[in-house]
Amino acid sequence: MGLLRAWPAELFHTRAWTAHAAEVHAQLARLGLAQDAKRASEARAAAEEERLAAGHAAALQARDGLAHEAARLAPLLGQMQAHASGSLPGPGFWSQPDDALQRAAPWNGGAFRAALDEVFVAAVCLHRAFIMAPPRTLKGPLNAVAPARRHLADRPHPGIVPRPAGQAGREGWPAQRRAATDGVDHPRALG
Repeated sequence: MGLLRAWPAELFHTRAWTAHAAEVHAQLARLGLAQDAKRASEARAAAEEERLAAGHAAALQARDGLAHEAARLAPLLGQMQAHASGSLPGPGFWSQPDDALQRAAPWNGGAFRAALDEVFVAAVCLHRAFIMAPPRTLKGPLNAVAPARRHLADRPHPGIVPRPAGQAGREGWPAQRRAATDGVDHPRALG
């Protein structure tokens, strides 16, 4: 019905019809811009969705690859644990209590521990031989070391503050201490 009423206005190009037609054309232009913006937004959304789908597929592939690698390495880790006598660090290694940490430490098992034990036994044997050796066999080597020790003792040591003058050596000691040590051999008197 509105169309029937509008055709004479269109036919005669009245001012009201011209204003109405301009408004309709403006609305159509805004509608066209909105549709273009919607299509551009849909295209951007589709491209973003494709990019995210490709990233998701790559992440799933990487996850599957890592799961496969973990499954391949699990038996090897078990063999290494058995070889290391259970002293191979795992998750939470540093958060363990001290006694559990020392039991699980890699330096307390396997070939490293055996070598450490051998070095300790050799050191104890050396100390025992030094203590059990007769004094005559030790006097020569000790006299050879004593001059080098005296030379090192004469050099100032970093971090050691010397005593004030008058207190250096035995002269600064009280008379009763000096008298008590007069007959004792001094360690520097080896030669």
